[in-house]
Amino acid sequence: MNDAVTAATDAAVEVAVIPSSTTISFYGQYCFHLSPTLNRWCPMRIAEVLKLVQYADFAGQNVFFHLNHPIKWVRIAGVVVACAEYYGRRVYTVDDGSGATIECSVPAPDRQQHHLAPVPVVNHPGIVVDLKGGLRIFRDTFQIEVVKLAVLRATQQEMRFWAKVQEFAASTLHRPWVLDRQTVRKYRKAAMELQQRNDKSK
Repeated sequence: MNDAVTAATDAAVEVAVIPSSTTISFYGQYCFHLSPTLNRWCPMRIAEVLKLVQYADFAGQNVFFHLNHPIKWVRIAGVVVACAEYYGRRVYTVDDGSGATIECSVPAPDRQQHHLAPVPVVNHPGIVVDLKGGLRIFRDTFQIEVVKLAVLRATQQEMRFWAKVQEFAASTLHRPWVLDRQTVRKYRKAAMELQQRNDKSK
């Protein structure tokens, strides 16, 4: 990474400080569809991805949390520092300069689903990539299941990505997700009614 990209990465490290008096509420899964993070590609630094928390209630669902934001899908950018292939999957280790790396897994070209756009192949380290994928825990560590991958060929592209990271952190990620009580009651009631109908149909 050049000096301009490094500066942009450092700027993205700056986060909003949450006052100690702020109360963070966690909402039931029946409210998750209202979340500003669950069903979007969350542009993040790898160091922050690795700090996401998984709670027992959501084990096996690949849902992780920053503050009270549920996160399943992330977008990162960085340099591929290692490539390997295991059992029909290519695994890229990506370093974004945030002080951490993460493994990113994609099926080998002959094993990719034909109805999806093929993920480009990175053949050697040193390539800068912008990738999107789903989070999972593999062998007790985070891994990204790659859905989309683009090779970044210009510093301006990297700068635009880091601007997105900074904007997302300031506007969403580092601010607690807040719903009013009326909305929570509405969707809790709907979930309970659905559960009762399902119980009766068994």
